Amino acid sequence: MLQRKAKAQFESWLASSPNKALLVKGARQVGKSYLVNVFANESFENVVTFDLIADASVRGVQDRYCG
Repeated sequence: MLQRKAKAQFESWLASSPNKALLVKGARQVGKSYLVNVFANESFENVVTFDLIADASVRGVQDRYCG
């Protein structure tokens, strides 16, 4: 149920804002990354993933754009 609800929201985002980033927030270890990866791989030919916690070189991006 939750997966279908999230997928519907992702599809709505894609239809209305295809050139804007998608920010998914929520508690740790609930499947956010999994859902985004499944949706991205089903919807796009090329997918790039940034791990803002593990990769120090991209941490500034989070601070700059996410407050």
